[in-house]
Amino acid sequence: MRFLFFTAIVFGVFYFFYSKLRRFLAQIFQPLTTDGGPKNSKASTKQQGRINKGEMQQCPSCGVYFPAGTGKYSGGVEYCSETCSKKENNK
Repeated sequence: MRFLFFTAIVFGVFYFFYSKLRRFLAQIFQPLTTDGGPKNSKASTKQQGRINKGEMQQCPSCGVYFPAGTGKYSGGVEYCSETCSKKENNK
């Protein structure tokens, strides 16, 4: 019984420090953009090829929402697909 109690105490202490250390390391090793800001700043979400998991963008051609940074660029505008890009440029 003592062994079980001791194991629970050790596990609890370990988990407490692990959770604190994990948050601390995530802040330290968070990738930075070229302007020195954090990865999810407004400046980095507009860069071509960068994916921000929380931001959605609407296709100007068909109106479908897609994750920003995953579409096809044409003429400085991001479209949801190559088809929409070609359709808009042929107008």
